[in-house]
Amino acid sequence: MGNANEATLGPDFDRLGLKFFDDLRSASRYNAPRKRRLEQLNVWRNAVVHQNFKLKQVHEVLVKGTDPHYVAHVRMWRGACDELAQQFDQIIRTYVGRVVGGPPWE
Repeated sequence: MGNANEATLGPDFDRLGLKFFDDLRSASRYNAPRKRRLEQLNVWRNAVVHQNFKLKQVHEVLVKGTDPHYVAHVRMWRGACDELAQQFDQIIRTYVGRVVGGPPWE
């Protein structure tokens, strides 16, 4: 429930015995900035969808220098989401592979 972020995703994966965001951090040095871009996307998404731009002001430091009106920023967020999805898949694939004793999917 809620936007995709560490607070909403982490506990779900941790129930399986993963330290998901610890694994994500150690998987690539690029994941920290990708996660920050996901957080920016969530702030802007909420501001736009709820037509409440005071939400943006609460997170001004996080979203400073970004704007959904610029296609380059939207592409940056989409790229970060794509890369994080691939990282998530690899972490889960590795975990499930350890559990079942082999590659779970190709």
